[in-house]
Amino acid sequence: MDDNYIYWTADGGGDIFRYPFHSSGAAHSEIFALTQFNQGKIYMSPSDNLIRSGNWLVFADNQIRERRWELRAINMADGTERRIAEGAFPQVLLSFSSDGIWVAWATEDEQIIQNPQTGLTIYNFITEQKTQLEHPASMQNAWYETRVASGRLAADRQTPGGSEVDLFDLISGLSRPIALDRTGTMHGLAFDGHWIAWIPGAADTGPTMLYDLQTGLSEIVPHSDENNSGTSPLLAGHWLTWNFSPGQPLIVYDLDTREYLTIAEPQAGDELTSPAIHGNEIVWCRLRAYHPTPAATEWSFDSTIEWRALPG
Repeated sequence: MDDNYIYWTADGGGDIFRYPFHSSGAAHSEIFALTQFNQGKIYMSPSDNLIRSGNWLVFADNQIRERRWELRAINMADGTERRIAEGAFPQVLLSFSSDGIWVAWATEDEQIIQNPQTGLTIYNFITEQKTQLEHPASMQNAWYETRVASGRLAADRQTPGGSEVDLFDLISGLSRPIALDRTGTMHGLAFDGHWIAWIPGAADTGPTMLYDLQTGLSEIVPHSDENNSGTSPLLAGHWLTWNFSPGQPLIVYDLDTREYLTIAEPQAGDELTSPAIHGNEIVWCRLRAYHPTPAATEWSFDSTIEWRALPG
């Protein structure tokens, strides 16, 4: 989402759509970008949200059968496009992220089984230069997720002691470890301002670990119902929310007031997923699964995009 449009992709599709959310109601969605591959798929990682970075919309274009990929960016101001990176099997794109003038991504060589060769690369929109980030453990431990915010990169990797989050300064390239999670792997890395969040442990759902760069302290943030859990936290300013919380309302957590706010309630048979926050607006998808008539062996889906203003 930006000041004028909502952008989204369809599951398994090769198009990016957009809709003017300040329209009078007579507007229609339109195709904004297409895959460059035959039967290609546009996808996002590590979250389910498209990445908006200044004037640039950054996304990955994937040819699943041939196992080829391109990391692309479209300038929203003038429509120009850049192909930031590309690769093919055995090089796999694990994760990418962008903010401001920076793009970062992690790749892995899948043919090296015992000690997978992984790498972190950054790209500067102004200089158009690519730089491989050096790290003492980058050839021994696999990088997994990346998140860029305010000229810094948070990236997690597996170590013998658990999962570690390292913080890189993208101008100097220097890094330092900031958190070690001994419970297992991390999921859903999020980074914005001075906050970093992830789901700890081996499962990809559960309470959220929140780390404050200013104090060096961490805390567990449960959902409003501690018996429930969410996946893939999203940080935007002082708001924390989750990509998907099965059977639950869409909620946001105010990091300033430490209060929960219910944004929308699920109806019978549907789920609320894929929220995005821009300024004081939040947008999400209401997904409903059903059996078509006549009955089929597979489910069909309807989805509706909804939005509302956040307080303050």
